[in-house]
Amino acid sequence: MNSINPAVGIDLGTTNTVVSVQVDSTGPIILDIPQPVNDRHRLEPLPYIKSAVFFEKRDHAVVGAFANDRIEAFRSIKSHMGTRWRGKNPVTGEFVSPAYLSGHILRLAYQAIRNEYAKWDGAALITVPASFNTDQRNDTITAAEIAGFSNIKLLDEPTAAFYYFFSQNRESGLFDKDQYILVFDFGGGTLDVSIIRIEKGNDKILLDSIGRSRYTNLGGDDIDLEIAAFMLACWEFENDREVTGLEEKYKEILYKLFLDRSRKYKEEVEDYLSFEEAIPEFFIMEDIPYKGGLNKIEFRRQLSLFQYEDIVSKFLQPKSDLNIYRPIEEAITIAGNIDSSFVKSNIDLVLYTGGTSSMISVQRALKSYFPGKHCFSIDEEDPCSTVALGASAYRYDEMFGDSSLRMRNRLLESIFTRMPHETKYRTVVPLNCEPTSSFKRMDGEFFLSNPTIRFRLPLFRGISPNDQQLSPIRDLNIVLDTVMEPNTPFEIYYRMTENKTIALKVIFRARDGVTEQIADVSIFDDKAESESRKKLCRINET
Repeated sequence: MNSINPAVGIDLGTTNTVVSVQVDSTGPIILDIPQPVNDRHRLEPLPYIKSAVFFEKRDHAVVGAFANDRIEAFRSIKSHMGTRWRGKNPVTGEFVSPAYLSGHILRLAYQAIRNEYAKWDGAALITVPASFNTDQRNDTITAAEIAGFSNIKLLDEPTAAFYYFFSQNRESGLFDKDQYILVFDFGGGTLDVSIIRIEKGNDKILLDSIGRSRYTNLGGDDIDLEIAAFMLACWEFENDREVTGLEEKYKEILYKLFLDRSRKYKEEVEDYLSFEEAIPEFFIMEDIPYKGGLNKIEFRRQLSLFQYEDIVSKFLQPKSDLNIYRPIEEAITIAGNIDSSFVKSNIDLVLYTGGTSSMISVQRALKSYFPGKHCFSIDEEDPCSTVALGASAYRYDEMFGDSSLRMRNRLLESIFTRMPHETKYRTVVPLNCEPTSSFKRMDGEFFLSNPTIRFRLPLFRGISPNDQQLSPIRDLNIVLDTVMEPNTPFEIYYRMTENKTIALKVIFRARDGVTEQIADVSIFDDKAESESRKKLCRINET
């Protein structure tokens, strides 16, 4: 056990969760996490935690590789963060939240760090997609608190990955000039794109994230699903059976069997292709439970290179509904809103990271989309670890005060509202919003149109008021102490934290001498919303 307080960075991933620590200037390292793999009662160290949670008792869950092989396990939990989704605990029948499930994953990480470093202060830098909204970020913080962490800070995943690249090359002269770098982070469950502007001053380097993509669930899991669907269709044809006609339990096991095998098959194929070898055969030979006995599933299929690339290229076609180019274009659009002189051709370097970015076809697509630009992996050998490594490197520099570097933290997304009598959206939180300790007043005048005791402010997220993809987010609901009359003026204030969570404050200016009412509540805050509901009940009772 080490008597050192390490800088901790954690990549809480959809498929894998990776923990990194840095204790000195030699750089960050990946921390092996003991967990059950094949034997439930035997722990084996792995350089990642499979992001899977399996409940074997009412209040006890197994996390990691062993859990990932259980049919009833919860997986891809990250894709549900910040939503109303709830999973059903198969042991108790109770519904559990994404934050609660993620808390179990982070608890395993917490215990491993604590066991290795007795003097650790419990602080950590946890990474999230740059496009995570307040709800998703708050769920991540809640999960970390459930796990036992203290002083939790969040860092955008592409920024963390870039920081690892920066920390490894800061003395190389690569950053001696102003430039634009696009970071393409393609993981198992999300695709995150950021554009970082580097400004070289006399004695400082400014890292300024000026563009990022919207949130998307597109990830390597989608490619695995395409392979599994193709192979399962072939199995149906060969066996003259339709999966839809099978009993539910058997069907569920069959789906999982083909999906797990497809995931491993994709990794095998990409390994073979990297050595320019013929791709291997897809095969399954497994006994699975069926009607009180066992049924042997035996299936083989040899694909040509053309067939394989045709299956996996669905998301590499510009005309597809979901593709890798749309997030890039979104990041470029936002960067142009922040920096009016920026265009796609300004990008000097394209860095890719994340497990799915190691696919040959993905790398080929990126080089084709950015002709003549330098495109390369942040870490060819282990693209899944760069985010965690960058997070701990950033945390280390933060702890020990690297004065040669400054990082700018922008929201890169606007929040809008539209009052009932209005046709146009108004900006509540601007695109270039940065963290502040105090609230800023939103421009414009607002007046109540009806007598009000419960105030509702509809909210939307997007790039501009004319954005065709404006999406509604949870309304801000406030219960007032007294009824406010029509035409009562009110003001809206906003504030962004270092973790890019947004708080809003509404001040009503009553005109009858009543002291002004201040409603101060974080949007998407379940506790605050609950208190508002209780307050409304008390008012109704009186």
